[in-house]
Amino acid sequence: MLQLIGFRSNTPVEIRERISVTNNNVNEFLSKAKDFCDEIAIVSTCNRTEFYLISSINGEELIKKIFNTANWNEEYKKYIFAVDGKRAAEHLFEVACGYHSKILGEDQILAQVKNALDYAKCKKTVSKNLTRLFENAISCGKEFKMKTSLNSIPVSTASITVKEAIKAGCNSYMLVGFGEINKLVYKYLTSHQYEKVYIVVRDTKKVNIKDKRVSIINIKDKNSIISKVDCIITATSSQNPIISKDDFKELREQVIFDLAIPRDVDEDIKEIHSLKVYNVDDISGMDIANKEKRKEVMEENKFIIKKHIEQFISWESLQILVPQIKRLKSQGDIVYKKRYKTFINKVDSNKKDLLEILFKSTSDAFINRAIEVLKEETLKGENKECIRIIEKIFLETN
Repeated sequence: MLQLIGFRSNTPVEIRERISVTNNNVNEFLSKAKDFCDEIAIVSTCNRTEFYLISSINGEELIKKIFNTANWNEEYKKYIFAVDGKRAAEHLFEVACGYHSKILGEDQILAQVKNALDYAKCKKTVSKNLTRLFENAISCGKEFKMKTSLNSIPVSTASITVKEAIKAGCNSYMLVGFGEINKLVYKYLTSHQYEKVYIVVRDTKKVNIKDKRVSIINIKDKNSIISKVDCIITATSSQNPIISKDDFKELREQVIFDLAIPRDVDEDIKEIHSLKVYNVDDISGMDIANKEKRKEVMEENKFIIKKHIEQFISWESLQILVPQIKRLKSQGDIVYKKRYKTFINKVDSNKKDLLEILFKSTSDAFINRAIEVLKEETLKGENKECIRIIEKIFLETN
């Protein structure tokens, strides 16, 4: 049975960073999860941790196994939500379209859903059911993005961060980490005037930008320039804070945007009053002006999600027919081969191949029509009697 277990959208950031499944621990979790589920994929971002599973275990027992596997404190269970079946599928489709993002309608989530599927495929923790669910959700998200043209309204954490930094009068920047988020930050920065950008990474050879205003700095040397910039934007996958109050030797007014989960900026930074620090939740609250515009456009196009959900549910409903369809096709092959064998010695040898094609095509025509009728009746909820009749006609044939 399809199940979804996730953390509610109002879960505080200090809790989300403790229950995030990152690149550092996702492989171990997926390996252990195979013991209690048939399929599993994890959508883990700065705003959410959601487990999509196919498992015979459900309810409290399933939640307990997830918490034990992740070694999480049981007090975090109060932030959990759990749904199954159609509602679980609907939730993923809504997620892919940006309905459950902190910044309503942001389009980064679509790539993150795709990454979740790709990673699960790589680790062989998904097969037919979850693969189909995620592929349909991704198709839905793509169509929704195209039809709504939400990219004409700033919709990402990166775009809002840059907008707020510009508004604050920042001219020099330090980007700590250069993954997907900060690459977007840099892209948005290039649309504005700025004096200097320092990109701070662990391996400077992996970043190649031809711009005299950009310098690539090793993370070991970050403190030499940390006080030189107006704005620090950090988005790494570190499990521990990488910026603390001790890094600031020369105090001045600066703005820090911490876009990471777990957070990159230590709590002790608040002791420096000249620094303004914003986390991902703070940034989502800055988006009021465009939020209503996006909300209106998204509601007008919600029919796209409904259409894709119906397609997935229809496909899922027909999966119970797979054994019957295989039997029908197998019986069709038996019938045509038996008839072919009977007549093979009575015809010109030059016509044997043609005769086999004729027998098989005739058999396939009747079997395929039977399968079509079976699917039609199943979607109407009347498959049991239909299966009985078709089996009597085709599977009891000698």
